[in-house]
Amino acid sequence: MTSRKAALGELETLIMLAVLRLEDKASARLIREEIAKRGGRRLSRGATYATVSRLQRKGFLALHANQAASADRAEHRFEVTSAGLETLRIAQGHLHRMRVGLESILDAP
Repeated sequence: MTSRKAALGELETLIMLAVLRLEDKASARLIREEIAKRGGRRLSRGATYATVSRLQRKGFLALHANQAASADRAEHRFEVTSAGLETLRIAQGHLHRMRVGLESILDAP
């Protein structure tokens, strides 16, 4: 299956995977922490927000605000949309098929 829609950048993929892993706790701060912990990459707030905004424009992430979090400031949580999940599945499938047969090279220490 070839799909231009399945094209996701590395940072977009990392953010979407972090959101899925964090479930209903996926705030920008926790997304950055998850990527640093599991992905070994430190992200600036600016890079995180720019990428999250781009994923929202593409329809891959949805933003939810919890007004009860603080009297003067809403708490934002992100969620992968069904379109985002399908795109991520397709992109991951492409990567998996490209990787098959290269395990001895890619998994070598």
